[in-house]
Amino acid sequence: MTDLVNRYLALTQGTRELTVVFDKGNNSKANVEKASELKLRVVGSLVPSHHKDLTGVRLNRYADIEGQRVYVTRKEVFGIQAKVAVLYNEATYKRQSRRLKVKVEALREEIRAYFESHKDKPKSEMKLALRDILQQSEYGRYLVVEVEGRRYKRLVCRINLKTYRAKLRTFGKTILFTNDLNMTTEELIKLYRGKNEVESQFRQLNDPDAIAFRPMYHWTDSKIKVYALICVLALLVLQLMNYRVCSYGLRMSNSVLRAELADIVEVAMVYSLTRVVKQLTTMSTVQQTLFEIFELQRYAPT
Repeated sequence: MTDLVNRYLALTQGTRELTVVFDKGNNSKANVEKASELKLRVVGSLVPSHHKDLTGVRLNRYADIEGQRVYVTRKEVFGIQAKVAVLYNEATYKRQSRRLKVKVEALREEIRAYFESHKDKPKSEMKLALRDILQQSEYGRYLVVEVEGRRYKRLVCRINLKTYRAKLRTFGKTILFTNDLNMTTEELIKLYRGKNEVESQFRQLNDPDAIAFRPMYHWTDSKIKVYALICVLALLVLQLMNYRVCSYGLRMSNSVLRAELADIVEVAMVYSLTRVVKQLTTMSTVQQTLFEIFELQRYAPT
């Protein structure tokens, strides 16, 4: 983190304030303290299931901020006093709760099927087997399974309402925090969502149809560094091209931009040894605009 800060300050020269956005894997008291030492503004997210006091807040206490339902408070996080914003999304809640219901019901059916096919086993052995099934599934904690009766065994499989409802309260919620108590909620949300753009860049680096950082056919450190530099430069070129396209009012992802440009094809028609005619294929409106933006007529057949 120290090296990154020194590097950015050296490159930007006039920058006085830097913000570091943590992925959940970077969350730790040591990292937050180090960032504070470097006078960085920290933005990160918390695991909802680890903060039941926040996920348990009723939705009627949430405020509407630019169309987003948000609950804002302050809390000690990783040893610092932090501003915390809990974001709620109804569509995400419905999707996650529906998936949980489907997975739990599938586990119930698995347990019932096992019970029906192994009724002749001793009760103690049956209990151990069912317990193993629950422990091996990540959804086992949402069920309570019992085997009743002696001669005629009966299966009781019900929802563990305490854990099930506790999980439901975390759905649809994203918990953000920052060490800058004066940061606006709108800026906090915007900064954290900007992390998605960085992750998108890594996906492009690893995309075999884009930059293809892997497979890397180099084994020495010096060549690996050069190859990595070339890949980053390629990503930078893509971003600059997209930036230029956006300035003309066209909005598209880098993958769509590459696909549109790849469809602009030059065709050579050979009529005889002395007569060859070259021309471009018919372009769509978007392709014609890209053709003009990047001045591709310089390379087109005359």
